[in-house]
Amino acid sequence: MPAVKPEKISPLDPTAAAPFYRQIYDRFRDAIATGMLKPGDRIPSARSLTKELGLARGTIETAYSLLAAEGYIEARGQAGTVVSPELKPRTAITGPVPLPNPNVDTVSFRPDSILPFQMGLPALDAFPRKIWARLGARSVRAMQPSDMIHPPVYGLPLLRAEIARYLQVSRGLSCSPSQVFVTSGYRQTVELIGHALLKAGNRVWLEDPGYPPTREIFNRMHIEGVSVPSTGRAW
Repeated sequence: MPAVKPEKISPLDPTAAAPFYRQIYDRFRDAIATGMLKPGDRIPSARSLTKELGLARGTIETAYSLLAAEGYIEARGQAGTVVSPELKPRTAITGPVPLPNPNVDTVSFRPDSILPFQMGLPALDAFPRKIWARLGARSVRAMQPSDMIHPPVYGLPLLRAEIARYLQVSRGLSCSPSQVFVTSGYRQTVELIGHALLKAGNRVWLEDPGYPPTREIFNRMHIEGVSVPSTGRAW
């Protein structure tokens, strides 16, 4: 019977010409070929995949046997089954190269390297990683089921209360937790402010020299940034 096209990874289809074991084989082969599964990655056991897909275990084992016979995966006993470490990742791209999507965000804040006094990056060599890991582990151990649901979009109430308290003590800024919004970072903060106060076609003053990503964000919102030279004067 003809197999599912290798460039497509579709859900198991009981009406497809390819049997279930072949559909599973195609899924894993395509994931390995495209780099979604890398050499050495562990894959689900036949038992767990049987339970997840609701199929007979023999069906899963047939697919795994075919993958193993062709050198895609290796069984390692109690260590489980992994993608063969000897597989070489694909270096050439076959087929058409996808064009950039103008609707996808291309503004990046991720530095390519770690250098001293780098913009947007703290002193990672001085970061208290051990303390951070200890506090994180303590927080995870204390987590309750109610803590694992979707959080409020404005941020966790306790965190907002602590931020409001900190602002009151350290900055003399009186505000209530309901006035605090926790965002995912600088970009989202600027976008929220822009959407709340501005509209496409507006112009805003931007310090020059300043933080380059700010101008990029406003450009994507169709808001023109007007450069204002920095004089270094304290207002």
